[in-house]
Amino acid sequence: MPSSLARVMASAADVTLVSFGPERIRRVVDGVTLELFPLPSVWATFETDVLAAADAIRGFDVVHCHQLSFMLTAMAARIGRAGGAHVFVTDHGGADGRAASMVADSLGDISGLLVMSEFSRRNLPPGIPHRVIYGGVDDVYLTVAKDVREPRVLFVGRITPHKGIDVLVDAMPAGLPLEIHGRPYHPAYLDLLRSRSAGKAVSFHTDSSDADLRAALARASVLVLPSVHRDCFGGYHRLPELLGLVLLEAMASSTPVICSDVGGMPEIVRDGVTGFVVPPGDAAGLRKRLESIAADPALSRRMGEAGRADVRERFTWTSVADRCLRGYVDIAAQASPGPHRADALP
Repeated sequence: MPSSLARVMASAADVTLVSFGPERIRRVVDGVTLELFPLPSVWATFETDVLAAADAIRGFDVVHCHQLSFMLTAMAARIGRAGGAHVFVTDHGGADGRAASMVADSLGDISGLLVMSEFSRRNLPPGIPHRVIYGGVDDVYLTVAKDVREPRVLFVGRITPHKGIDVLVDAMPAGLPLEIHGRPYHPAYLDLLRSRSAGKAVSFHTDSSDADLRAALARASVLVLPSVHRDCFGGYHRLPELLGLVLLEAMASSTPVICSDVGGMPEIVRDGVTGFVVPPGDAAGLRKRLESIAADPALSRRMGEAGRADVRERFTWTSVADRCLRGYVDIAAQASPGPHRADALP
């Protein structure tokens, strides 16, 4: 998200993207000044190379950090606010627990939260002004030409228990093909999925390229993201999906979607219009929706066209950048002279 957002914003503002990589790089790419600093590890704390990035943060009107609960965000917020900048944060989930106290101390340096969904906002510290910006889709997905020759179901995402793929496998009607595309992050879960798929038309693709995924979207009659709070191993996931970007990518390609009623997903899927929203873990309910789409190609086309229209209207990177820029201006205009107070992280 940061690179796509920066590229679009460069047409309206002077944009520098500060990040970390294997070596020091400074160059201009697509109108964005890219500042990369060497980082020995994503868990680095105050190595010299990390502190060197502080100079790249100074002197800006706005500092926009991506991820809240990380030491680097706390550092950038403190430096930015000390230099008179308005500091904004977009959280994408995940946290460095070692940085909790530092992040809590830096909340007063944050001017506003630009969140991926209302669900995301409800799970962040209260008392900080916010705007919902959602996420965007690269234009290449809007160019996907549908070529559905038979009903076919698609899952795209990490193969981990909280994605609820086992629910989808259990829900599959006999004979209906399912393609699962994603990197396996949990070997025991992949083994379980293969076992439950026995006798069903399920195929696994664990090394798909971006082009492979677009081709899969072209031939799919529906994409399903059945994420859950409580997985099949008994684990609990408080933030299963802040948004569900793959849903937007599918909608952009004119593919109808089915998602579970968790996280931010119901905020972007219009039930009965661009797809269906089903209760999490409800294999029987999911099966009914799969059967209805498989049996009605006209319904699939209609929902797909509505989804692409929604993306064109609300979820291009230009739309996200516009919401960001409005958020910067509106929140900065309301800011009090001193740092606001904010409660500690949940």
